[in-house]
Amino acid sequence: MSDRMDHGRAAQRHPELVAWRTARADGFEQWARETGTPRTWDFSPESLAALEDLVRDRYADPEELFAARREPFLQGACWYLGEVVCRAKGQVWKFEPFALHGAPLPPLFAAAYEPGTIDYPQVGAANADIDEALSPMGALYTLLSGVDDAGEPHDAHLPDLLEADAGDAGPTDDTDDATDTDDTDDTADAADTHGADGARS
Repeated sequence: MSDRMDHGRAAQRHPELVAWRTARADGFEQWARETGTPRTWDFSPESLAALEDLVRDRYADPEELFAARREPFLQGACWYLGEVVCRAKGQVWKFEPFALHGAPLPPLFAAAYEPGTIDYPQVGAANADIDEALSPMGALYTLLSGVDDAGEPHDAHLPDLLEADAGDAGPTDDTDDATDTDDTDDTADAADTHGADGARS
């Protein structure tokens, strides 16, 4: 049997992604307070260095981080990182679940991760292929693993994700997906509502 990827729904409108983004935006104010430095989280590029320090201080190794990927702190960190990248680079959230050999497609952040599946959200240019997108959760993992996707040594830093060639598929001419994404607009509004001003309250 061939591998399976969910091409039946627009990656930006996947209902699990919409629900996840909404929940993360709604919970952002609490997440920011629980970090102990709520004024830090203003969605600026500069705040990624603080996020990196927070993640490195909290987890001893990539295995510990991976085991915690469904916990509120790391879910919030994943969302925050993706939001900063989207805002700085004009990108969008996507979710295209993938499974090997015709296996059932996984839900977003499956309770039991199956090797070879894609069960995590990504950010990238609106009309670019999903293979060119960035996984915020994967970027957090790479911070502690010290190797890139090819297994090569890599001194990773979150601010580097905002470099022009880091997960950037470049400009696109087709704006249909970028302009007709109700869930993207709604969840972005929710994030703004609970953004820098909310974190300072």
